[in-house]
Formats: sequence, C-alpha cells, structure tokens
Amino acid sequence: MATHAPGDRRAFAPGRVNLIGDHTDYNLGLALPMAIGLGVEVAYRPDERDTLLIETDLEAGAGAVVPIAGPAGSLPPWARLAKAIVDQLHPDRGGAVRVSSDLPLGAGLSSSAASISSAPTSFSRTCWVIRSLVYYY
Repeated sequence: MATHAPGDRRAFAPGRVNLIGDHTDYNLGLALPMAIGLGVEVAYRPDERDTLLIETDLEAGAGAVVPIAGPAGSLPPWARLAKAIVDQLHPDRGGAVRVSSDLPLGAGLSSSAASISSAPTSFSRTCWVIRSLVYYY
C-alpha cells in the first residue's frame, strides 16, 4: 500500500516508556508513562474480500491471511493478535493491512500495546475510546 486511495484508513500509536513505576500500576502504585516518537502504524484498505491480507515489516517475509469471521486456522503468533482484534470488532469487510513499526521489539517500549491501539482504529472509525489514544489520519 505505497499509495493512498480514497477510503484508506491509517492510524499511528506511539510507544511509551515508564519514567517511574514499571509494573507498579497494576499493584496500586504510582506510574508515570510518557509517549515517545517511535510507534506502530497500521494502514487498512477495505475491499470486498472476507479476509484481511496482513503484511508487516516486523519480521522478514512475514504475512498472513486472517479471516474476518470463523476460525483462524494456523497463524503466526503476531497474526493471532490481529485475529483477536478482528473477532472483537466484527468488521463488515476485509481488505489489505500494512503494519509498520520503528519500535524495537522486546525493548520495553510497549510495541504490543501500540499495535493493539492502532489496529482497531484503522479498521473501524467508531472506536472512539481508542481514537483518543492514537493519531488517526
């Protein structure tokens, strides 16, 4: 999806660092998270298919076909996260999805949280709670 067509949806969610409070927030402790300039972008181009064709730069040669309804079958671990989001949103159509990130995986910068935030926003213009957390364009 190098070009932008009418109807394309894109969302960006930043990574974050905890200045204080790593793993204390869920134990009633103080936390001070801060967004950083790195993040995850999800671009979605809807079409009439009943699957999402997902490409990502997170893993060399990675791609997956995720059904928008029914069982997923065998998917790589990162695509199972996408399927879980799809199962919660129930999109009415499939399309092409491109996931790009400049967050280093496993570095403690909340890459999974950024993915979970940006994907639903790009799939659905009605995710108002999530839209308040991400940059949507």
